[in-house]
Amino acid sequence: MLRTLLLDPLTIKELSGVARRWQGYVSRMLYVALIGVVVFVFWMQIGRDASYVSPSETAQMGRILFYSFGGLQMVFVTLAAVSAASDLVTREVRGGTLGLLSLTPLSPWRIAAGKWKAAMAQAGMVILCGVPALAVCVFLGGVGAWEFLWCTSLSAASAALGAGISILFSSFVRAGTVAILLSLVVLFLYNLLPGILAASLAWREGEEFLTLLLWVHAHYSFVGAASSMEVGGMFGSAYAWIGATGATFLGVALLVYLTSLRVDVLLKSHGGPSLLARTFEAIDQFASDASPRRLRKVWNVAGAGPVWERNAILWKELRTRAAGKIRNATRLGFGIVLLFLLPLSCLMTEGRNWEEPLLWMSAVLLLFMAMANGAGLFVEEKEEKRWDVLLSTPLTARQLIAAKLLAGAVPLLPVTILLGGIYTVLALAQGAFPGPWAVAGTAILLMVAFAYVLGAWASLGAQNLRSAFSLTFGIVLGTFVVVPLLALLLTAIVDARTDWDELPLVLVKATNPLPYIVPFSSAVGSSGYYEYRNSWARNEYLRIVGYFPVYIAVYGGLSVWLLVAMRMGFRRVTGRS
Repeated sequence: MLRTLLLDPLTIKELSGVARRWQGYVSRMLYVALIGVVVFVFWMQIGRDASYVSPSETAQMGRILFYSFGGLQMVFVTLAAVSAASDLVTREVRGGTLGLLSLTPLSPWRIAAGKWKAAMAQAGMVILCGVPALAVCVFLGGVGAWEFLWCTSLSAASAALGAGISILFSSFVRAGTVAILLSLVVLFLYNLLPGILAASLAWREGEEFLTLLLWVHAHYSFVGAASSMEVGGMFGSAYAWIGATGATFLGVALLVYLTSLRVDVLLKSHGGPSLLARTFEAIDQFASDASPRRLRKVWNVAGAGPVWERNAILWKELRTRAAGKIRNATRLGFGIVLLFLLPLSCLMTEGRNWEEPLLWMSAVLLLFMAMANGAGLFVEEKEEKRWDVLLSTPLTARQLIAAKLLAGAVPLLPVTILLGGIYTVLALAQGAFPGPWAVAGTAILLMVAFAYVLGAWASLGAQNLRSAFSLTFGIVLGTFVVVPLLALLLTAIVDARTDWDELPLVLVKATNPLPYIVPFSSAVGSSGYYEYRNSWARNEYLRIVGYFPVYIAVYGGLSVWLLVAMRMGFRRVTGRS
């Protein structure tokens, strides 16, 4: 019975399709390598000070390593589960194979549960990859079987929640990238809003609400269980993970049940556009009917103009693909920025200095939009069986790549112009000199351009949208997040008396946009630029601006190299060689 529950035919079928992909092996190898670097840093630090490190200090280092690894594992297993589940249902819908499942004895519940278990199996491999790091923590002391149990349980609960949310969105949308983005937004709110609510309550009410969170929220429970290892931990936090794990899995069961209801609807329907596409189409139709004839071309973006005599593929992409995407991207971008990010920024800061969180969240929004647009440039043609038709034309590789890149960048323009206008007005209102504004804007644009070209490069060689986006997201995450963390860890094993201790920080300044956005972000708040001129923010800008040409050279060179690699490898990837 247990074997049938865990290894039903649908789960085995999904796992057999992904088990031999090279992306899975590479991602697990990189994760193990990252854990190995973290363990190596701590081991070198212990070895360097072994002559006077006491057993209690060694145990404390083991606990610090355990905290660092536990948080890292929670993040990675959740991302792995979200990515694995994002395309499981929508791939069947796009390929027209979901109806075949209705011919099997599988019920909608077993279909949804089988796909969720397949995603959890992939996330479970990431959890198993972290076992050696836990063994090192146990060897150093300060960590035992109890800590191993609650860390593994909460990691599994977090992965299960990510997979449940992602597979539910996968049944509503037609693109795996959209399911990933929506899942990440929901997980972000799932972690942020309870903390804001707890901070806004009175002291006693906030403490009671926080205690409740420890027993029902997996991520807050991880913090509570970690704090219970130290003196002064919250009462009952050492056992709250039991309730949080159970509550999380109950929520996951509800998500899988909702997915099964949606699968049942999809099995009985005859396909067609998604709910979001139908909504946008209704909006377009209403705007076109209700507006004067002269404004209809504005609503539809593309009018009845002549066919170009040259660059036919670019005309086709701009008039048939980008024309529709720019309308939807404008609605989504403006709606997210003005109706979601702006109120959330005001809520986070209580109306003061709302410009800073809005800038950071908007930059992340642009980054994800660039990755999603780039990852869908070529794989959509492959999945919709139009790739061979496109390759049968006498168009050259340069023409195809240029047309795809230009048309895919068009939907990014409305949000970019909106955000650029907002922060240009704020900078002018504060009387700012153009230095920090130009550096921060250029850093964000280079970051977005690199992510877009990287997604296009991954899309050219990938067979489906999820693989292209996952590869792009992994590289971007490693470049912007993992590299700075490793650089900070490397400073722990470099002797501060030498000239090498600055090298890891130089690596961060050459590859990460964070140092170049911070001065402008700190200055653009309500404190004003006049105070900023003699503050830390101005000094920080003057200190790092000398490294900015290196940053430009790195990302400009990488983007050009990716374009050249796409051009050189096009014939090999498409079979034209």
